Amino acid sequence: MSNGLGLSVGETNLVVAPAAGAAQTTRSILTVYPDRAPEVGATAGLPTPGGLVLTGFVERVGDTRPLVAADGSAHSGETVLAEALDTLVRSSGNEPPTAIAVPAHWGLQSVSALRGALRGKPTLAGAPLVPDSTAALAGLRSGSELPDHGVVALLDFGGSGTSISLADAGAGDALIGSTVRYPEFSGDAVDQALLNHVIAGLSESGALEAQLAANADDHQARYDLAMVYNAEGKKLQAAEQLVTLMRRDRTWNDDGARKKLLELFEAWGPKDPATTRGRRLLSALLFA
Repeated sequence: MSNGLGLSVGETNLVVAPAAGAAQTTRSILTVYPDRAPEVGATAGLPTPGGLVLTGFVERVGDTRPLVAADGSAHSGETVLAEALDTLVRSSGNEPPTAIAVPAHWGLQSVSALRGALRGKPTLAGAPLVPDSTAALAGLRSGSELPDHGVVALLDFGGSGTSISLADAGAGDALIGSTVRYPEFSGDAVDQALLNHVIAGLSESGALEAQLAANADDHQARYDLAMVYNAEGKKLQAAEQLVTLMRRDRTWNDDGARKKLLELFEAWGPKDPATTRGRRLLSALLFA
């Protein structure tokens, strides 16, 4: 893929990589119309009169079960992908691709299905299908970023899973065995885990805030809220809650609020604005 145009297929994104210029990445979404050319990408997924949005087709390549669209029509994953790739090449104004990189974990059935679908696309029919691991190793090799001996482990962290491929650097980067796919560790899963963490934090702080609104002397709830605020990066709010707790009951938990506040100051560092402001609040309370 060192000359001409390269295409790369992923369940989340499709990539057009010209020999000269930056690669263009677009979402694996195809919108087809009865009266005009189809469109590829996330913008094509916006509501458009008369358009039929197709997603999830890359993972269905080679699957005997059809992809069922919103209007009830059935489509094969490989046919939709071929149409999407053809649309990408045509819309980019580039020459036919010299190679198409497909997911390394694909089996023979998926590769053969796509190759068959591409025969109906003159601009794509002549392009060989290569594992994306092979394409990645070639790119790294051209940049002199690989050793000349030993085993190279290539990890592809994709939106729908992680693929691990092994290659023999001393044998022209020949792949060793089959690529192993771990769908449990994916970009989508990481994004969802982060979102769940944020939502959980918001829910926890919201519940504690509600407890304090109902009973301002719930010292444990105030202390817990300060800890949640600190975990969320709301340092000053954490300090304010601990100072407020001290103001309401200095003896609570054996002066636990002051002790924790001093621990936070040390953890934040003396130059942190939250430490500076928090020390002022503490001093104002102690020397009032």
